Amino acid sequence: MKAQELYQELKNKIRRGELSGKLPSIAELCAYYHISHNTVKKALDILKMQQLAYGVPGKGVYVRNFVRQKKNPDKVLIYCSLFSLKNAFYLRMLNMLRQKAASESFSIDLLTDLQNIDLSSYRLALVVRGWHEEENRIMFSRFAPVKVYGINLEYMLPPGHTVSGCRNDNFSGGYMAIEHLYCHGHRNIGIFAIDLAPAENIFHHRLGGVEKFVCEHPEIKLHIWDVPYCSPNCGDFISRQLSEHPEITGIFAFTDDIAMRVINCLREHKRSVPDDVSVIGYDNAVFSDLLVPALTTIEEDAEAMAEAVCQIVLDHFSGKELTGDIIIKPELVERASVKSI
Repeated sequence: MKAQELYQELKNKIRRGELSGKLPSIAELCAYYHISHNTVKKALDILKMQQLAYGVPGKGVYVRNFVRQKKNPDKVLIYCSLFSLKNAFYLRMLNMLRQKAASESFSIDLLTDLQNIDLSSYRLALVVRGWHEEENRIMFSRFAPVKVYGINLEYMLPPGHTVSGCRNDNFSGGYMAIEHLYCHGHRNIGIFAIDLAPAENIFHHRLGGVEKFVCEHPEIKLHIWDVPYCSPNCGDFISRQLSEHPEITGIFAFTDDIAMRVINCLREHKRSVPDDVSVIGYDNAVFSDLLVPALTTIEEDAEAMAEAVCQIVLDHFSGKELTGDIIIKPELVERASVKSI
């Protein structure tokens, strides 16, 4: 049996209602039809391209819910800055949310500019991250009267505005990172933070988690620097701090990109990672396991975020309004860049 033939077989079963929900695994289909793994994968890829099925990373392939599909699906607006779209976490989360929306029969429009947009056709708006207070005030005035929920809406809101939604637990992420270094014996620790100038954002929350752990363990000597991330002098700034503080044995960088720069600077100073200095990053960027050594990091759960946002949308459509925030816990990804001393 060829891939196209298996695709036709599965498509017919889906149309007749013989297959629904989660499809059999690739191994099960291989055994049932006595065909190769590659043939099954190609057939499933065709199903997904034809919008008959969708994949959920780590869980399998699912039949789209035709029973619940509508000619004119409910429309949800996602408002996101171009800067956020360069972030791998948001790209993963939004792609997963798009797949879940298709299976639940609502549609998503992603916008980066609200100018000249007719909001009357949207039942709900989701704002990713947000901006500073004045920009947020203008943004919310344009959304009225559409209901707004936040996705990592961590920046300052204008007076009188409270927005429920879903957010990553950056406080726990910061606590987790410094705890990991502490448990490996590090007591003299450097923190390369970024973007601490605004009154409140996700990086303040990461730092809050760090400071809470240090308050619980006063024997830690902590050095905190706000890295000029977008400056051409960023590397020189990191190199100078490392040169002035040779006593530091552990470093927590607020992004994997900063962690990579730290590792490069340490190498220039003839200091080895992790033998001389342990380094932990944040984000689990696609390159983090390719570095030498592979980078220990904190990973935010894009799939859990997409599932939570999808449930917020479905609850809203059914008349159930969210109060408060859904908090998504991060996970520690242990690799070779942290060593016990």
